[in-house]
Amino acid sequence: MILEVGEAFIHAEVFHVAAATISSILKPVRRLARHCLVFVFMPVLNALSHRAYAQFLPDRYSGADVEIRRLRKLWDTGRLGNNGGDHARLFFLTASIQSLESARLPGAFAELGVFKGNSARIMHEMAPERDLFLFDTFEGLPEEHVTADPAQTRVGGFASSLSEVRRFVGEGPRIHYCQGIFPETAELVPEDVRFALVHLDCDLYVPTKAALEFFYPRMTPGGLLIVHDYHSGYWPGVTAAADEFLADKPEGLVYIPDKSGSAALVRQHDMNSKPT
Repeated sequence: MILEVGEAFIHAEVFHVAAATISSILKPVRRLARHCLVFVFMPVLNALSHRAYAQFLPDRYSGADVEIRRLRKLWDTGRLGNNGGDHARLFFLTASIQSLESARLPGAFAELGVFKGNSARIMHEMAPERDLFLFDTFEGLPEEHVTADPAQTRVGGFASSLSEVRRFVGEGPRIHYCQGIFPETAELVPEDVRFALVHLDCDLYVPTKAALEFFYPRMTPGGLLIVHDYHSGYWPGVTAAADEFLADKPEGLVYIPDKSGSAALVRQHDMNSKPT
């Protein structure tokens, strides 16, 4: 009896050790499989299931498709894998700029989160007479913002080169490159500047919240504020920052059906709103 119990115990212990060994061996395999699912299989599946996404040029470009083809090349430059599959975002941006230009709405343009400069180039190409303020570290996401955010990213992610962005977007008295961590770089904006178009693409809670607090009261009534990644589900900090800030504001965000869930609002007239 004792011998049988001992043998059973030994068998159980051997099984436990074997199971633990197999588990330790399979752990990196499971991790690799998960990464393949997230970063390889799902993007391919998304691409296959969205082959018709933004397949046709909008009707408004009838007769003007040469111009949009030129802008589309600029949009895709250096980022064909992402921007090439997100022409809906390009079409919304170009239509918005056309509307602001047609209405002659006063104000500068601004972007927080420039990266390679594709959207910045579009903004400058379509409205070269407007001041364009471009905010970015040009060295990737800063540690203090990343560690305070639950997003799936890393310190230094989305790094770019200021010199390369300058070459691509251009130089001139109307283009203001504001390198550094926002909102510290907000001091580079003269106090009397107002904005007709603000494009936020900074991925994280802290800069998004700071940007809304800075730009919102400085926007021209009728101006457009775009929050990229708002309803993508991948950047919860962006959603939280926008929801918190707009909770007591008269405007609401309207979803844009682009690849990464942008949303936008038109700034209403508010006599009580003053820059801070």
